[in-house]
Amino acid sequence: MRHLSLVASFIVLFLAAFWLYPQPAPAQSGTIPPHAYYTLPADFPKITVTVPANGTDAGYLFIAPFQFTACPKSWLLILDNQAEPIYYQRLPECENGLDWKKQPNGQLTYMANDQRIFFALDDTYTQVATYQAGNGYPTDIHELQILENGNALLMIYDFEIIDNRGIAPNGRPTVTVEALVIQELDPAGRVLLQWHSLHYLPVTDSEDRYLNGREPIDYAHGNSIEEDIDGNLLISSRHLNEITKIDRHTGAIIWRLGGKGNRASVDLSQGG
Repeated sequence: MRHLSLVASFIVLFLAAFWLYPQPAPAQSGTIPPHAYYTLPADFPKITVTVPANGTDAGYLFIAPFQFTACPKSWLLILDNQAEPIYYQRLPECENGLDWKKQPNGQLTYMANDQRIFFALDDTYTQVATYQAGNGYPTDIHELQILENGNALLMIYDFEIIDNRGIAPNGRPTVTVEALVIQELDPAGRVLLQWHSLHYLPVTDSEDRYLNGREPIDYAHGNSIEEDIDGNLLISSRHLNEITKIDRHTGAIIWRLGGKGNRASVDLSQGG
């Protein structure tokens, strides 16, 4: 009897533990249910918290660890403020994922670097759309902004041949320059706006170290685009050290803040 009593007690404790503690989620799912233990893949990126979150805003962190190697291993991660994974996706071998973020329309987008295409996921992490540059241009990796009206803003790095003799010491008559192109696309992918930096921003306004560096001369190096509150566009260009505001309809420069082409001070409180 004593033996049977011990067995019965063990069964009761086991059942209690089963109900009290969450069980592992299905290993094939990349979405982690709340309050569930989960076995992550062996090559899941190592996340180290050096300063624990304290008083941070609500919301999740979007992280896309990538490698500039011959065949990178890249992930799309959504983490909470304790760096616990909410969602993960391992990208195909040799494919870097970049610019991973939530758009104003609720879609989650990322750039597949090898394909030069932005992919959009819905709230079930199902692919619902793709975005890429029009007019035969390759899509740049840095930025995709989906606007409230469904249009999209993205960047292009365009290679052009220019005469560099009056621009840099020991300049040559034919030099390849990497210019910046901005496009606005409608939901069908038609190009509504195309803006080219060489028509508005002199190559000489780049930092001298890029003018005298190796080809192609990456004189602008656009990093981001933003729609201003007045509907015009803001562009951040790293190698020009400036923010440029351009007219949405004409492409004309409204102002330039920073860098060699700085045009006085700007009141940013009302959209500049």
